Amino acid sequence: MTKLEYLLQLLPNRVRDTWIVYGGIVVGPNQTEFAKDSIIQLAGTGTVWDDALFFITEDLHLTPTTLIDWNNVFFDIEAKGTLRDEHGIIFPHLFCVCSATKFHNITEPIDYSFVAFNALAPVDISDTDLERILLEAGVPFIRLEELEYTRDQILSLVVQPAIEEYYRYFPIREVHQEIINNNTINIPMPPYIQFFIRAYVIPGYSAKTDFIKNPLLRYFDEVILATSTRGAFTSPLINSARRQGYVDTTGFTTYVLEKALRQGALNYGTKQYLHLDVKNRTLVGYSTIRGIVEVEWGSVSYKWTDIPLNRQREVRELATARLLRALYSLRNQVNNNSIGNLNVEHFNTRANDLETKILEKWSSEVEPTFIRN
Repeated sequence: MTKLEYLLQLLPNRVRDTWIVYGGIVVGPNQTEFAKDSIIQLAGTGTVWDDALFFITEDLHLTPTTLIDWNNVFFDIEAKGTLRDEHGIIFPHLFCVCSATKFHNITEPIDYSFVAFNALAPVDISDTDLERILLEAGVPFIRLEELEYTRDQILSLVVQPAIEEYYRYFPIREVHQEIINNNTINIPMPPYIQFFIRAYVIPGYSAKTDFIKNPLLRYFDEVILATSTRGAFTSPLINSARRQGYVDTTGFTTYVLEKALRQGALNYGTKQYLHLDVKNRTLVGYSTIRGIVEVEWGSVSYKWTDIPLNRQREVRELATARLLRALYSLRNQVNNNSIGNLNVEHFNTRANDLETKILEKWSSEVEPTFIRN
């Protein structure tokens, strides 16, 4: 089901609510630019279309000489929202989803929490890209409507799982940084994030200007500065009383040993713990190191064009494989002795070949590599 089809089956008050939630755009009769998937209200025409709501299925670019003459616009089929002019020409991308009469008769209060398109399949894909997925199933030689599955079912049961499988290997990464206060870590997972990738503490690094402004003081002075009564960099000459018994003209050996001792004491007192509370969708933990905790969240996009161009073929083939297997499983239930029954065994073979090839490729690309240094 498309957005237009969904809007046409809604009650007028729900169409009004959707228009309000998505910006409440009002345009006049001299409007020349219309954006795809936008819901607009027409006003100021002095015609029966004043305050009517319209849905735009494709970008429209008009000129002052090609403006719509609203005095000569009529319903072609009101149930489908189609419009025509006085010459009988039907507008291809402009549809009325709520007439002015229906809009003026709405008595229900506005529901700002209503989001109409949540009930639709979340995959945003063009018809051309979808037909490329369906090509091996016979589309467009066979009409999409003639398949055993509807467009929405194909999107939600075939294309969406293929997209999710791709992002399982190559997620959209979002980095979040937060300063550690009182050694406690409590970072809620954003609602639009699907999964957790990793988290780690960066010692002595500040993400805010009101933390420690001197970069030399960000990691417990002992790491970069050697504490001394002089309040400055400790010169090896200060440690002359503890020099080694062999020639060390700069005292650097003693200096390094003292730094190692301080670092050892610091490491002994360092405690870090990070844990993802899956039920409450929260990263919890603590750290005795002053700095920030950096979290990498992983998310998924159901917009087809967000998949990198060099990966779209792989996701397309995986979706094709799952569609072929679904059609094979369904058509294979037909009695083999039935007249006109088709041999669909190659559907299953082709599906296995495509799926195995893609998943093995993705799996090999994300295998961890350990380097010892």
